[in-house]
Amino acid sequence: MSVLLAIDTSGRQGGIALANYDGEFAVVMAEAEISGGTFSAELVPEIARLLASQGLGLSAVSAIGVVTGPGSFTGLRIGLAAVKGLCEARPVPVVPVTMLELVAAVAQAEQVTTLLDASRGDAYVGNFRRCEGVCAVITEELLALAEMRVVGLTLTPDGAIARAVGAVEVPRPGAGDLALYAVRKLARGLAVVADAVDAHYIRRPDAVPGK
Repeated sequence: MSVLLAIDTSGRQGGIALANYDGEFAVVMAEAEISGGTFSAELVPEIARLLASQGLGLSAVSAIGVVTGPGSFTGLRIGLAAVKGLCEARPVPVVPVTMLELVAAVAQAEQVTTLLDASRGDAYVGNFRRCEGVCAVITEELLALAEMRVVGLTLTPDGAIARAVGAVEVPRPGAGDLALYAVRKLARGLAVVADAVDAHYIRRPDAVPGK
């Protein structure tokens, strides 16, 4: 059995998880939540603690799954920097997953639309089609809530968005869900090298004055 490390720093609360896997078969070994305000200080130490809780070191990790967005600009940067730092010490395949995709994957529907709160009266919107156990993206975009029309199965982990547009509210996937889904993508060759992973903000970060 091999070990995959899953990292999600896209939201107000983040998390990490470890999964044993053999091909597509995977079992979550352990997971831990991390508060968004402590990502920079706690992410890497928490990864070390989680590995140590299973009697493992970094050398045991054979792949990493990471949420690449959309979400907190700072949180995403911290998570991806950690992934790239870990892969400098020991290069392993990295499986990028958007949170929109992960919501769709947990639903296990053939075709689904997923929504995330983007604030400012907007929502991140993803349309996916299930293909061989993974979710193929049709579109991922930013839309104003006032312009949205719900058609077909539409899911969101954000209660305010569900009420605003009539979508179905579902639990936000955790790091354990990410680990299991990343293993499925890994088995289908949908991994990249760490240097090829980038944040998928959808909304551009606000411009910095003078830059």
